[in-house]
Amino acid sequence: MNYELLEENFFVRGEKDDTITVMNKETHQICYLSKLSGEVLKNPHINTSEKLVDFVTTKYDCSNQTNDEIVEDIEGIIYQLDALGLLKISTAKKQSDIYNGVTVGGEALYVGIEKFISDNCGFDSNYIQADLSSDYFNKGAIRVRQFNNKEVNILLYQKGKIICDFVVGLPPFSSAVSVISVNTIVFDQRLSKKEIETAITKILTFIYKELGNQYNKIRFNSYDDSHVFATRILEKLGFKKVATFEKEIAKSIDLNVYDKEI
Repeated sequence: MNYELLEENFFVRGEKDDTITVMNKETHQICYLSKLSGEVLKNPHINTSEKLVDFVTTKYDCSNQTNDEIVEDIEGIIYQLDALGLLKISTAKKQSDIYNGVTVGGEALYVGIEKFISDNCGFDSNYIQADLSSDYFNKGAIRVRQFNNKEVNILLYQKGKIICDFVVGLPPFSSAVSVISVNTIVFDQRLSKKEIETAITKILTFIYKELGNQYNKIRFNSYDDSHVFATRILEKLGFKKVATFEKEIAKSIDLNVYDKEI
């Protein structure tokens, strides 16, 4: 994996415990990073994951880790720094070599998620509640929400390419609420109606299996004439309208709530 540090984008301050504090000059976001992340930012001449692995294993005692574990940790840090806007990955493993079927988004995937949403956000079948003109769907914002356990991007891959990003919101750990919410659904614009229904079915099956023991229901909201296509498909797959909140969106717009038990 090749990468290039974007040194003009950040300030770095070393801390007494060998960790570092980094501020992104453009976003003013402050990050507290590990000693290993600091090694990446302090050594711009090391610009490949292979060189970085050699550097780290020479400088530090890594005898308690296998080579595969070291490579995985190093690549995870590089993907993290890319999502934070501190470096730019120029070449990486092709997703077609790694992913197929349903998986949960992680460090290596935020760039791909951002691009997928950007390429397909205008599709009428999507379920999008956020303002597309904002930075809500940039890779850094996506990562922050998932890292803080506010949202999970559940991805469906086909032949190594994302064809659906199904984003669910999670209640806080301390909450007594046992409902997860559908926040966003974005489809590959080339999918047919039948393929879209199949994609949602696969992802919902994954959700039931992985989250069914933690939560009781999954919920989505709709209002006015928005999200008609997604609403019809989700109703077909077992979601039922459980409430209507009058004038919830505006004086003339009600909010409809749909639930399905997991």
